[in-house]
Amino acid sequence: MRALTPKVLSEIDAAVATAKRTGSLIRIYAEAEKIRRSNLADNIALEDIVEELMIQCACGPGFELDPYEALDSLIGDKQISRRWSATVH
Repeated sequence: MRALTPKVLSEIDAAVATAKRTGSLIRIYAEAEKIRRSNLADNIALEDIVEELMIQCACGPGFELDPYEALDSLIGDKQISRRWSATVH
């Protein structure tokens, strides 16, 4: 696991704070991919960002985890596949 940069951690904190403030769930893979793309120069794996988001969300707003959403995020597919998902509150 590569250490997350302060900028990435800040973006994760902001996403979690927004979810807490609005009372919404975070779509983990979609949010992680958005953060990864805005920090491509840091060369951080998507899985590392997902892990940190899950840790922070588990103690706060909760999250929605859809494994197929990960594939959609990686290939840039905007249509969400709904085969199965898990929601953690």
